[in-house]
Amino acid sequence: MKMKRKNLKAALTLILAITILMLPFEIFASGASLGSTATPDEAGEAEPVGAGSVAEVNGTGYATLGEAVNAWATGSTLKLMSDVTTSSTITVPTGEHTLDLNGHGIKMTGSGGVIKIPSDADLTLNDSGADETTHYYYIDSSTNLAVLASTQAAAQSGNSNKNGSFTGGYISGGNNPSYDDQGGGGILVLGKLTMNNGTVIGSYVAGAGGGINVCSGGNASITGANIIGNKSAMSAAWIFPITPIRLPRWRNV
Repeated sequence: MKMKRKNLKAALTLILAITILMLPFEIFASGASLGSTATPDEAGEAEPVGAGSVAEVNGTGYATLGEAVNAWATGSTLKLMSDVTTSSTITVPTGEHTLDLNGHGIKMTGSGGVIKIPSDADLTLNDSGADETTHYYYIDSSTNLAVLASTQAAAQSGNSNKNGSFTGGYISGGNNPSYDDQGGGGILVLGKLTMNNGTVIGSYVAGAGGGINVCSGGNASITGANIIGNKSAMSAAWIFPITPIRLPRWRNV
């Protein structure tokens, strides 16, 4: 009985701490930009979730991220099962969709923003493995972008003065060369974004919003996130528009 009471007390303490950290706020866009689209890989045959699956959609496993995106029907949840890369922008399909990072990362290896939410799309971004995986990073002194490192020692070696860590899933590596109406390095929001947790790190845009760009007509509600080491050549390295914002959990080193 004493052990059960002790566990209950610890659980209540953790819930209170999370509640205090994850203070909600709303962002309603005014005058920003429109992003470009890249087509994901062609859909393939679904397989049961297992060692060969990098993602699942409502319990069905897929061997590539492109296959999972093509199977991402309205009302369904795409859940990462491992770290993945993409060479083209992931465009959220029409309707309401959920992306669960599940403690894993999506890294852009090509040119463009990582995720685009069109005007007719509604994305909820969750991270069910938010406390299970620790990732390390350092700030590259030549680019001022965050770079992911395999270990804490590697992060400290990369930059002894500017390095750190975060837990959970992430969106990284956006490299968007577009200006004007093509902004958004990490996430481009033309529709609706509800970001409950996750990290946007190390993305670049030549236009506005290195981390997240909330465009005219779009809106975002963010209750927990880390925005780390993103860069914009025009304005707002972390998020555009930048007001009104109170960001107790956000970091842009």
